[in-house]
Amino acid sequence: MKEQRIRERASYEMFKKLLDFLNTNPSREEVLKAVYNLLDSRRLFGSERNAGTAYESLKQVLSDARQTDG
Repeated sequence: MKEQRIRERASYEMFKKLLDFLNTNPSREEVLKAVYNLLDSRRLFGSERNAGTAYESLKQVLSDARQTDG
């Protein structure tokens, strides 16, 4: 029952939620925000300050993309 043990892992649940989200055909903006939230929830930015600057960067990227898209 190795598969069942795998399904009980937090990483499996994380990837399953991500797959379910992607199956809703999210926009590029929604995908980038989901990636940010995933990294932030796993504390992969290292500090609150780094998370804040990463979010600021995300907002700028999205703003720049809106300007070039339309």
